[in-house]
Parts: sequence; structure tokens; C-alpha cells
Amino acid sequence: MEDPVSPHHQLQRASQTETFISEVISLLSNDNEAIGMNIRETVKELASYELSPQVYPYFFRSMSVEFAQIFSLEGPHIQESHTALIEQLLSVVQHILENKVEGALEHLVHVKMDEVVIRLVQYVHNLLHGERSLTLKIKTSHLIETLMQRSRELSFHHEVHFRNQLAEYLTSWVSGEVCVLENCSHGQNLQNELDLCAMRAMGPVLQGLVLQPKDMAADIIEEKGKLFQRYFSSFMGMIHSLNTIEWSRLVSIHKHGLIRQVTSLREATIQAMSNMLTANIDSGLTHAISLGYHEDLQTRASFIEVLTSILKQGAEFNSLADTFLADRYNQMMELVTTQVDDGGFPVMMALINSVPPEHLEDLAEVLVVLFDYKNMLADFLFCILQSEVEAIESGRQDTLFRGNSIACKVLSCSFKTFGVYYLQSVVRPLILSLIKSHDLEYEVDPSRLDDPRKLERNQSNLIELVKSFYSTITNSLPSLPLQLRTVCHVLFSVVGSQSHEEGFVLDTVSSTVFLRFINPAIVSPQSYNLIQVDIPQSVHRGLTFISKVLQNLANHVVFRKEAHMMVFNQFLQQNFECSRVFALQMASAGPYREGEAVECIPFLKEVYKYRLHSLLWNNQERIRSHAASTISSVTNRHLFLELNTLLAQLGAPNLRRRRGSMRARSTMVTSQLEEFLDSMANECDEQTLRSIKAKEIFYQGGTSKAGNPVYYFISRKFRGDLLHVSYQILYHMMSLLKSSVGKSFELVIDLTGSTQMNEPDLELLVKFAAYVPELVPSHIEVLYFYNCSSAFRQYAAKLASAIRIFSHIKGAKHVAIVDKLSKFYEFIDQSELRLPQSTHQFETGAKEFPRVHVMVQKVVTYQIPATILVSRSGLVISETDKVSIFDIPTTLKDIHHVSDIREVFVEGKEGLVVRLVEGQLLKFSCPDAEPIFKELNSAISTWQNQQPSRFMSERKLEPKDVPGTFLNLALLNLGSTEPALRMAAYKLLCAVKKTFQLQIDCHLESSNELCIPMNSAQFVLAVSSQLARNESHLTLEFLSEVVAGFQRYTPALKQLCLSYISPWLPNLTRFVSEENAIEREKVSKLISFLILLTVAEEQMYPLIQLHIWSNMCTDPLLLRVVLDNFIKIGISEGLNSRKLEVLADTAVTLAQDEDSLVADAIVKIILKTIAHTSEKPQQCLEQHVLWSELVVLSRFLLSLSFNNKINVLKHLPDIFYICVLLMVHGPTIVRASCHGILLNTVQSLATLPSVMNCEQANKEISLKLIELSQPKIYMQFGFQDPPSVASYHHTSHHSGEAGRDQISSAVVVMVTEQLLGVVNACKNLFSGCCWLERWQKLARRTSFFHNPALQNRSFLMLGVVCDHASSGLVMRVLRALEEAVEKREDDIQLLEAIVICLTKMAALLDKNRSDLIQHLFWVSIGILQLEEATLYSAGVSLMEACIKSLDQCGVFDERTLQEVMQPREEALEWALGQMDRGVGISFSSEFNFAVAALLYKGFSHPLSTVRTRTQELLTTLLLIHSPDRGKSTLELTTNNLAYITALFPKNELLREQLRDGRPRLMSLVSSLIDQGEDPASYSTLLSTHTIRSHKTQALFLLMLASALVHTMQTHDEQNIQFLYEFLANACSVYQEVFPLIHSVIEEHMTLMLQQSQSPSVVKAIQQLVHVSMSRDATAALKPSYISDIGFGGLPEFFKPFPKNGLVYPTSQGPLFCCYLKALVQKLSPARSPSQGMFRSISAVGSLSSAGSKASPVLVHVESDQTLQPPVGNSLSLDDSLQDDVIGETNL
Repeated sequence: MEDPVSPHHQLQRASQTETFISEVISLLSNDNEAIGMNIRETVKELASYELSPQVYPYFFRSMSVEFAQIFSLEGPHIQESHTALIEQLLSVVQHILENKVEGALEHLVHVKMDEVVIRLVQYVHNLLHGERSLTLKIKTSHLIETLMQRSRELSFHHEVHFRNQLAEYLTSWVSGEVCVLENCSHGQNLQNELDLCAMRAMGPVLQGLVLQPKDMAADIIEEKGKLFQRYFSSFMGMIHSLNTIEWSRLVSIHKHGLIRQVTSLREATIQAMSNMLTANIDSGLTHAISLGYHEDLQTRASFIEVLTSILKQGAEFNSLADTFLADRYNQMMELVTTQVDDGGFPVMMALINSVPPEHLEDLAEVLVVLFDYKNMLADFLFCILQSEVEAIESGRQDTLFRGNSIACKVLSCSFKTFGVYYLQSVVRPLILSLIKSHDLEYEVDPSRLDDPRKLERNQSNLIELVKSFYSTITNSLPSLPLQLRTVCHVLFSVVGSQSHEEGFVLDTVSSTVFLRFINPAIVSPQSYNLIQVDIPQSVHRGLTFISKVLQNLANHVVFRKEAHMMVFNQFLQQNFECSRVFALQMASAGPYREGEAVECIPFLKEVYKYRLHSLLWNNQERIRSHAASTISSVTNRHLFLELNTLLAQLGAPNLRRRRGSMRARSTMVTSQLEEFLDSMANECDEQTLRSIKAKEIFYQGGTSKAGNPVYYFISRKFRGDLLHVSYQILYHMMSLLKSSVGKSFELVIDLTGSTQMNEPDLELLVKFAAYVPELVPSHIEVLYFYNCSSAFRQYAAKLASAIRIFSHIKGAKHVAIVDKLSKFYEFIDQSELRLPQSTHQFETGAKEFPRVHVMVQKVVTYQIPATILVSRSGLVISETDKVSIFDIPTTLKDIHHVSDIREVFVEGKEGLVVRLVEGQLLKFSCPDAEPIFKELNSAISTWQNQQPSRFMSERKLEPKDVPGTFLNLALLNLGSTEPALRMAAYKLLCAVKKTFQLQIDCHLESSNELCIPMNSAQFVLAVSSQLARNESHLTLEFLSEVVAGFQRYTPALKQLCLSYISPWLPNLTRFVSEENAIEREKVSKLISFLILLTVAEEQMYPLIQLHIWSNMCTDPLLLRVVLDNFIKIGISEGLNSRKLEVLADTAVTLAQDEDSLVADAIVKIILKTIAHTSEKPQQCLEQHVLWSELVVLSRFLLSLSFNNKINVLKHLPDIFYICVLLMVHGPTIVRASCHGILLNTVQSLATLPSVMNCEQANKEISLKLIELSQPKIYMQFGFQDPPSVASYHHTSHHSGEAGRDQISSAVVVMVTEQLLGVVNACKNLFSGCCWLERWQKLARRTSFFHNPALQNRSFLMLGVVCDHASSGLVMRVLRALEEAVEKREDDIQLLEAIVICLTKMAALLDKNRSDLIQHLFWVSIGILQLEEATLYSAGVSLMEACIKSLDQCGVFDERTLQEVMQPREEALEWALGQMDRGVGISFSSEFNFAVAALLYKGFSHPLSTVRTRTQELLTTLLLIHSPDRGKSTLELTTNNLAYITALFPKNELLREQLRDGRPRLMSLVSSLIDQGEDPASYSTLLSTHTIRSHKTQALFLLMLASALVHTMQTHDEQNIQFLYEFLANACSVYQEVFPLIHSVIEEHMTLMLQQSQSPSVVKAIQQLVHVSMSRDATAALKPSYISDIGFGGLPEFFKPFPKNGLVYPTSQGPLFCCYLKALVQKLSPARSPSQGMFRSISAVGSLSSAGSKASPVLVHVESDQTLQPPVGNSLSLDDSLQDDVIGETNL
């Protein structure tokens, strides 16, 4: 009898079972008309309840066989018999899955249940729509639901794919609408039931299911998002349909069953949505979160329930992080290295058994590195080696670890990975030494020897060599890395567990080490990178022999077959024991010892992760099959399910992630480029690359007429300052261009709208240049540059010189510079051109405006002819004249998009100014300024109206955003009018508290029985306050979510929202520290959103001010961030915007009182901004990049000053300083703002109690306030209308001339003096007041830095407000004057301001420092000698101040002016002499006549005030030099003669005094000459006894003659007659010297004889001619006498002031500069005694006017101790300069 358990018997029984099951299945489809139904039902009952669980696998296999007949490639064959069978099978499978018997489903472990069920579903899905189809779908839905409930006990080979298919089918079966009619048809009822069943099945199907798109090769993240959106939209459609059902109507028609059905359907749908969202948080939450703000409240309530459900399910939000890819790779590595209780690695072993043999080596390398990284190398090796040992058959131990199994490859990879350092340190020196001794021979095979006599010697050489190698290796044990000792130890343990022969075990260890590690490195050292040189043949032969000997020694065998090797047997036998000892030592794994070499892996390279991903992905089918076939598949099923889910999340590995170390290089691309692509592939992140691809910075499109593919680089989309992104762009470019290697292609570089910001970094280009030669030069056909700009022209020059590879572009034939689209069509057909639409738009519908000149200001202003195109996209400035780029003539086009234009305004009739966002000013002169202005403004307005809202419906969420987002949804919806929504929001709040463990004192308990009132604001506010206090770390995310959705709220919810976010705002202070730049940036972004919200929400404006901005001013750091955003947005919006006024109004809200931080911060920012204008100074403040910031700040300051939010006592000098510097700058609104700030500030000062209680101060301040309100003040501030123009509603687009500072020095001085009067009126009322000191420091702050826009005002201000002039301060001003004279030849205003400042200080100098006043006197002389009208007035004032200061001290009581002013220093005297010779008036020859001559020129000044002041100063000098000021008559002396001579032609009272000896009436106002005045009556002046010397006589007559010439130009006939008559009388008295002046008036006399109608004049001229002709020439003085005495230039000097506007019409400027240098050198405290000084005037010769022929002059100061100033008069600046240093901490 046959054994019932024999294999044959079991096979026979299986065959019988299969036959039986096949018959059962055939009976299930019996179609007999009579009894077919009964048969089917009977068999169904049999199969469902009577079959043994052991037969289940046969049943399902038979089903698969049946399905093979029903299904074909086209799909299922639908017929009645098949449908009947499917119907019965559905019931049978349903009953089988419902079998509750313990262990009943264990027999289905190896059944591919997913393949069976999916066939059932597919067949039912393809049935025609009808009641039977609906019925079967209902059954199928039940089956799927049951299948998912028992899924833990079943096996699925493709579970993720299978469940995704089920979700797809179930979704398609749901109708989306529920029939609730009173008389629904049976089909409609079936559809309702199907909807419910399908949704119930969808819940478990979607639970934990990662959605997997069909196209896994596409962008998996994008495709998953689309798939999620489709499902979610379908579910929300169902929810919306259910929400529209009228429940009251269903109750009225007694449809209670339908009510329960609808309720269940809604719950099932929400559960399905929750499950899907929980498993797909990364692709779903960002899309779905907007439903929390849905307009339909019931829909919103449903979604809130979904969110509550996912929290209860324990959803993980880590997948939202940017590091999700790295996190999933870490999870993948964890799965592979997971070790179960029995010590095995299920996933790893499944992978090993699934990978094809050709990939085993790759897998081995990855696993070795991975397990070592996880510190599990020993466990891994034990598992792998144990499997190898167990697989070896008995008696085959000699083949152990000698095949191509995974264990062998793991051993090889381990040795190669961890033994590199060991080989380098041990084996490499041996091989190098052997190569050096290459003259030795090691051949021991006699058949290969030419000379048999060498055999013995060669054997000896080889034996010695083997001994050397072996000795070195055995002694190198301390160098053996720990990982390799671990390998040996595990190998020893595994083999030892299977064999008790210790020798065999040790031999196995030793053999493996030498076979897999040491000998391969000896035989082929190049492959291990030990050497790079070629090995001689003799050496290579020796290495081969060494490896043979060492391997036999490790194997513990002697040579038997190779006779020539037997000579080494003795050596082998002597060292066998040593070999085993060495193996034992290697196998003794111990702790790491100090000094040991360890090949550690501190981090796992990305390339290994990608390779592991590829191995898992490419073999996942085999992995599933292997897992399903193993006994442990059920217990470890969760691991493989997690692996399947993870692979679905990761998707297919990116093909660009290549293995750099193991992959063969392509022949098309060199290794250098390939290495770059490999390295960048590891550094590039997917999100950035997708963004780069989406932006289309670089792409390929179309072909050229030559048939070449065309690539496009859009320069304006590239950011050169983002270097990391730039490298990823470079990677993207290289990846695309790589496809064109070996092919011709063309490249278009679109420069439209590009700026310096778009220029690639030089480092990037160097990298580009390193790889481009492999692709471009030989294959690029044409390189196009489209729309070259002026910025690119400069960049191109730098490019060609800096990067060698680009030098070939210059002049190349294949370079095309294109400036019009039509020119492109010569190379590329219009249909093939793929330029962006945004590029085309600049030429589409553009209006052209020719005859435009672009104003470019550098050293001088010059004009560039151009044409302007204005389109809806922006402004195109096309230069008329072509320029050369790469030696190709082209038209430059500067293109500015409308978004780059901040404002446009008109200047005058033909002036147009365009201000860009970055602050740059574009100035144009054109007759069409007004039309261009209108077109540009229209384009800007159109563009702004087309921009989408900044509050996007979908935001990128991160894990830490989730609590704040959910919290806002809960709090916000608690205020809803819908009860269900309030309930859902309350439950969400409870879930949020529990999930995120929020600290809320209120007791929150989720319950369905709660009744939440409509007015729950107090509850919401209480919860929000507690959370703000206890969970402040959620502040940023919570507020960001609130702001993002604010505009979608209803007005009632907006009010609630504003109230509950108010407690959170003070928490922002913790996120604005300088150390945390990331969080600070987030706060800044949040504040910018709040600003936009404030502007957009006009109805909520008061509440926003109250709840938001009033809570933002508690912390200085937070306030600074707020103000920075205010300024940035104000600048971007422009001056004439409502948004700026809203910001100014909000600044008032921030400033809660006058001591608030807001005013302090704004004032400090303005002061700092003003100081920073000197860093990149401009001629005009409006041209500075910081001008826009100053404008915005001035508007803020105006609002604060009007609302008394400024601490006047603290900031009075700051505000006065700011207003003086900003007045008369910019458009009218800015000028009016400055005036308004002053008025408001003075008004605030006047209302202070201390001022109001002081009658005198109150009166003075009130008068000042009235003066500042007068219309004439408006003119001084640069506007004419009343101050109401400060409102932006009245702002004109026209502004004042944006050139050099147009305000006069007199106006600045007058306004400053008025403000100084305000300060002086009140400063004594407040103790500790330091207004003047503060004001002076501020003025000094901007006075001594080069800043043409502000420096002159600063000097004027400094002079006015200075109440004490230290010697150090005066010296600094003199140094500034020196620099101004030397460097700024055209800045008259600055020179005038400095001189006026010195004038003000001269009166404040210490009276003991007369030497300093002396120097200032000579400075005034130098100023007068420059002969510039503006500076002359300042020079006269400075001289007058010096003389009056000294006169008040009584200096002139004992000494004359010459004695006081005579310089004592040789260097200064020499420099002054040079100045005298330059102008031709010598002070050393006749001091007083020189002073008088310089002052007399003032009578020809165009300003009457200067002429009057000149006469006053001459009169003062006359009085100073009078012997006795108390006498009643004027006494003429040699000291005052010069001043009398200067006043004589102009002052009638003086002439009367000289004529008649009357009492002295020296008036300051000149009078007319009487008609009867007789010139001969001036006997005092016409006497050689009075004027004795020839020099004095000559200078006296010379001045009068020169004055006569000057008087003729004034057409004063009466004075001309008097002077001629006086000279006629004088010529007879001073006959010897008169001929010297004849040449001065000769031309004038000739003209008068021709034109004069006065007989007296003609008679006087005739007398002069007669005397000149009758005088003996031999008795007269030499003609050069005047020049010899140093006054040869006096007639020339008396000429009127030049009208050409030049500062230095002669070479006098450099000479004056030379004197100032000497003066500053003399006054400087630190001057080396041994240092001589040589200064060349040629160095400053450029300061002279054009055509100046001044020769270089060397100034020499001897380094002699006698030239040093006396110790008592030395000027020390140490103390004074310290007083002038401004501390930044006070500002």
C-alpha cells in the first residue's frame, strides 16, 4: 500500500483537488434553463461554506485559469455566462473572506489575491450600465471592503498599485448626486446604495495608501498633486451634493431610511477624504487647505471634519518639509537595515535574492557602505557569510568564498572599501621599492629563461623578495583597519560554527584575505590606485610569483604541479604555522586602539542612496514575489508594505542620478563634463530644478533655417547674485546641451530688460568656460545677442578680457547682434522663433517718440540722441548712434518693464524724469515729454490693475505651519453663523490641542451634544490669549495663516480675527534678533503682508489700526523691522500713492505718545540715511539712490509732527538739521513737507507748558511761528501755494529742476538763523538742554565729508549755529577749503559756504588767538584775488569779520594793519608772494595800497549790498589808520592814503573833508558830487610834500586812473569829468610819475575825445596830453616802474567781474590752493621737523580755467628749526578735534 504522505500520493491528491475545484467553478456558471439557477445557488453555498481552507489556494488558482479565458489583451469578453460566473464568484470570495475560523486565511498567504480581485473588479466595471451592473458593483464594493478589512492576513504582490486601481474604479462608480425624490426608481435607489457601498469601501482602500499616478516616469510630485486634486474634487462634489439636500422635506415625506443612508454616505465620504489626506499630506494638504475658507459654510464644515479626522488618525506632517526627500531616503535605509527578532534582515535578503547577477557587485558595494554607516557591519556580514556557508554542500568546502556569490562580492567590496589606506601604507612602498630595483630578475620558470645560469640567482632574489613582502605584511597588523578585522572576525566565527577544525577555519580566513584583498593589489597595483607609472615586465613577473607564493601560504598547501615553484615549498612549510597565527590575529576583533588607521564613513554620500533607490525600484516586483513566497512573509508583511508605500512616495529614481564610480563613461562626453554633471546631480535639489525648468531660463525650441536646433537663454530671468541657484541653472543648461554633443546647434541670448543684477558671476563663467569647450566651439553655428543694453556693453568688454574662452566671440563670423525681431527672421522662420511672449510685447503696439536726448551726468552732463518706444509692457530707449560690441556695430536698447518704474514726472516743457524701483533716475529732453508721460502712466496703471492679489489661495506649507494653520481655522470658524460649522471648529480645536499638546487652561472636550452660541467671541479671545502666552513659538505660522486668508473672510469674521490675533503680535519681538536671520526675514514678510492688508481693507482700516499696529511698538528691534518694511513699500509705491499716506498714518498709530520709540527710530533712520548719502555722493540729492527713502521718511515725520508724536525737547535740533538739509529739494510735496515739519515742530514747542508760562519766550516763539507762516517763506522753501500742498491729493507731477543745489546761501543762512532764534528763545527754560551742542555735532557730521548735495548747507548751518569756534574746528574748515579749492573747481556754492562758515567763526574765536585771525585775513585776500563775483562777496565779509574782531580787541591801537597781518613764516610768506605775483598786486611792496586795490573792485560788483559793504570796510580801514580817531578833521598819512584814494572817486563826503577841512563826517553811504566842485581845491592830495615818494605818487595816480577807466563803464558823466579834471591838475604836480599812467588812460582819452560832449572833459584831456608831450622823456621814470614795484596787474584787476561762471578765470586758483596747503601744513600739530615740503602747483593745475598757462611752481619749506612756530603760538588740535567727533551712539 502506498504511503499516504509520500510525494507521489500528495501529487495525486492535488490533481484530484484541482479537478474537483474546476468542476465546481464550471457549475457556478451553469446556464441550464430549468435547473441552472438551483445548481448555481447550491454550488455557491457549497463553495462558500463547505470547502476546507486547505482547498482555498486551489480555488483561487482555478479562478485565475478561468479568468485567462474570459480576459484578452483588449479586455474582458462580456457575455451572460461569464457575468453569471462573476456574480457567483463574488459571493463565494465574499464568504471565504468572511470566514471567521481561526487560521482559515493562512492558506491564502501564497495566493496573489490582488490579481484575482482586480479581474473581478475589471469585469464588473466593464458591464453596461443597468440595474444588474449596479447590483454587481454593490457586491464588488462589499467584497473590496471585506478584503481591506482582512488585508493583514492576506498577501498582495502589488499592493500599492492594486489599491490605486481599486480607488480609481470605485471613484468612477460614485455618481456624485443622491436621489431624494419621493418616488425614486429602483435604479436610482440602487445607485444611492452603490454610492454608499463604494464610499465605504474607499475608506479602507485609501487608508495609508500613497497615491500613485499611472505615469511614474513623469514628475511624480506634480502628477500626484493632480491625482489627489481629482479625487478630492470628486469627494467634495459629493459632500456639496449632500449639503444641498433639504432635510426637512425628507422628514415630511417619511424618508427616514434615506436620511440614515445620506448621513452614512456623508460620514463615509469624510472618512475616505480623511484617509486619503492622511496618507498624502505632502501632495494634498496644500491644495485642500483653502477649503477651510470656502464660501459654502456646510462645505467648510465638512472639510473641518476631515481635518479633525486626520488629526485623530495621527497624520504625520513631516512630508511637508523641504527635506522630505532626504527623510524618505533615511526611511528607506532604515527598512533595508531593519533586523528582526531572529537576527535576519528580511528586506535586505529579499533584495539580494531579487537582484540580477550582473548587478550583484553594485548591490554589494552599496550594502557594505550602508551597514557600516549604520554601525551594523558585523551583523550584516554574519548574515551574508552564514548564508554562504550553509549553502555549501558537504565535501565542497574548498569552494567556499571562491565563486561569484553575493558573499564573495561583499567580501571583495569590504576589503576594497576599507583597505585603501592600509594598501597605501603597506603594499605601495614595497612595490615602489621593487620598481626602483628593476635591474634584478625574478623569472624562475626555466622555459622562459635565455640563460639557465640565472635560475639559481633568480630563485634567491624571489625568495628574498617573498620574505620581505610577507614579513612586512605580518608586521602590519596594527595598521589593519577595524572594519577589516571585523570582516576577519565574522568570517572566523561563521566558518568556525560549521567546522570544528581550527586549522581549516584559520586557513579559510587567511586564504580569503589574500585572495580577495592583498594579492589582487600586488598583481594589479594600478587598479587600486597604488601607483600611476608603468611596471617593467620583470617587476610584473616578480609580483605574479609573489602572489602565488603568498596565496599557497594562505591556503596551507605546497606546490605540486608547477615544478619550478617547488623550490618555495620549504619556505611555505616553514611559515605555515606563522600564517595561521597571523590569521588568528586578524580575526581577533578588538576595540579601536590609539594610532590605528580606521577607514570610517562619517556620512553616507548621496550617490549610495540613489543607487540603493534604483536597485529597490528596478527589482520591486521580484522583491514582492520573494517576500510572498517566504514563510515569514506574513510576520514581516508590514515591512514590505512600508517599503511599497515608500517606493510609491519616492517614485522612479531620477535618471540624472548616475553612479559616478562604477559606470563607464560615454564616448560622446569627456570625463570632465561627466564628473561635473555627476557632482552637481548630487547637490541639486528637485524643487529648485523644477522651478528653473518652469521659469524657462534656458530651453530648446524650434529650428533655424539651416536646420539646426535653437537654444534660448533668457537673461532677465537669471539672478547673478544667487550663486547656488546659478550652479543649478548651469547644471540644467549642461544637461540640455549634452544632447547636442556632436551636432550643430544655435544659441539665442535674449538680453531684453536685463540689468547688472542679471549678469552671471565671474566664478560661474569660469566654471562654464571649463566645460563649454567640450560642447560649443566646434558645434555652435550662430550665437545671437538680442537687444543689447548699455550695461551689457560694459559687461561684454569685461567678459572678453576676463574669460579666455569668450575671447573668440569678438569679431567671429558666427556671432549675430540682433536689435529687431524682423532681423531674426533672416536666420529663423517666424513660425520657428521661440522667444518668450514677454519679449515680443515690447515691440507690439509700441508708440515711437523720436528726437529724444538722454541726459547722462558724469563729470559733465552730455546728451545722447535716442528714440523712445512706449508699450503696455514698458519703456524702450534705443540709442540713435550705433556702438561696437564684439567688433560688430549695433544699436543699444535699454528696456525697462513697467514693474521696474516707480514714478514718472515732467520737468519744464521738454524735461522728462523716470525714477526706477532701485532709485536710478533716467532724464530725457524731448519735445514730446507730456505725451510720453501720459503713455507711461497709463501703462503702469494698466499693469497694476492686472496684477493678482498677493494673498494666494494655495500656500506652501511646512510641518511647523500646521498647528498655526489648523488653530486659525478652528478659532475663525467658531464665530460662524452656521451651527454645524461651529461644532466642527470646536472639535478641530480639541483635536489640535490634543495632537500638538497645546497648553490651554480652558477645559475642551469633544462632544456631539454641545450647543455653541453664535456669539463665542469671548471664548475665542480667551483661548487665543492663553495660546499666545503659552505657545508663543506658534506665532509666526499662526499669524501668517491669518493674514493669508484674511481677504476671504466675511466682515464679521474679520472683526473676530482682528481681535484674536491681537494678543499674538507682541510675541514677534522674540523672532527679530540679529542672530536669527531666517525668522527675522519671516517677520519682515509677515509685516509686509499686514501692510498690504491695511491698504486693501478700507472698511476694516480703523480696527486694523487698533488691533494690529497699536501692538507693534513695544520693542525697538521689532519696530525697526516694521519701519524697514514701511520704507521699502513706500519707496516701491512712490511719492504720489495712497499707500504711502496710509503708511504715514499708520506710523502715527505706532507712535502712541510723544515718548514712543517710533519717532526716535524714524529720526535716527533719517539721520543715518543722510549720513549715508556721502558714501556714493551725487551732485543733486534727488539723483541719489537714498533720495526715495528720505522722501518716504519725511512724509512719516510730517504725520508724526502734526500729531505731536515727537518729543520736541529731545529732537528739536535733529528736526531743524533735517529740514535745513532737505528744504528746496525734490517736487513740491517734499518741499511743503519740510516746511510743514518745521511749522508743526515749532507749534509743538510753543504749546509746551514751560514755554506758555514764560511770557518772553512765548512771545518770541509766536513771532517766529508767524514769520514761518508768511508767503515769502514759501518762496524760500521752494513753493508758492499754502502748505496744504503737503497732501498727496494735491500733488503735481512736476518737480523743480533736479540739478545742483539751487537754493542761495543767503536763504539757507536766513532760515537757519530763524530756527536758531527759536532755540535761543527756549533753551534757558529747560535744564540740561544741549540743543546747540547737538545741532553743531550734526552739522559737523555732514560738513567734512564729500557730498555735493548737502555739504554746502552743512557748512552754512555750522557757521550759523556755532557758538564757540575752537582752533581745531577752524583748522578742519580750512582743510575742507583746501580740498574744495583743489578738487572741485566748479562748485562755487561749496567754496562760498565754507568762507561764510569761516566768517561766522572769525567773530567767535578766542581773542588771544590773533594769529589765527591773521591767517583768516590772508584767506580772505586769496578769495578776493580769485575775482569770482559770488566768492568776492564772501571774501569781503570774511575780511571785515577779521578786521572788526581785531579792532574790538584794540589790536590796532598800537600797530597798523600791515604790522598785525604781516606773515612770519617763510613758507606762508613765499606762498603769499606767489599769489601777489599771480594777480599783479604786491602786498610786500605797498600793503595798504594792495588791500585798497583788492577792495576797490567791490565797487563794480553786480550786487548793491556788496558795493555798500565794500565802502563800509574801506571806511573802517581808513578810520583804523587815522592817527587820532577823535579829531574833527581828516589827517592824511602814508598809512591811510591808499584807503582815501580808494574812497576818493566814490565818496563825496570824503572829498569835502579833504577839500575844506570841515568836521569829519565819514558816512557809509556815498553822495553825489556838487556841480561846482573844483578838483584843484584838493591841495592836500596835490602836494609833493604830502605824497612824497615816487612809488606812493605812482600808486595814487594809478588807482585813480584805473578808477577812471572803471567809472567810464558805469557811464557816470559827472564823476568822469571830476576825475579827468583832478588828474589834469595832478599831472602838473606829479610830472615825473604821470607818464607811467598815461598808457592806462590813453585809450580811454581817445574815446572820450571822440564821444564826450563836455567841454570840461575835453579841456582836461587836452591838458593831460599836453603835459605828457611836453615832459622830457629822459627825466621820466622807466615804463616798467609800475611792474617793478609789484602793481602791474592793478589796471587789469579793476576790470568788471567775468560773466562766464568760471571760478578761476586766471591761474590764481592753484596759487591760492598752494597757500592753503602751506597754511594747513603749518597749523597741523604733527609735522616732522626733518620733513621738507615740496608741492607742485601743476598737481592742482587742473583747477585753473581752460587755457590757463600757469607754470608749475614749487613751494619749498626748509626743514630748519628757525622756521618752526614758537612754542607759545603752536596750535594743538588734540583736544579740539576730540570735541568734534560725533558718537554714533547718540544718533
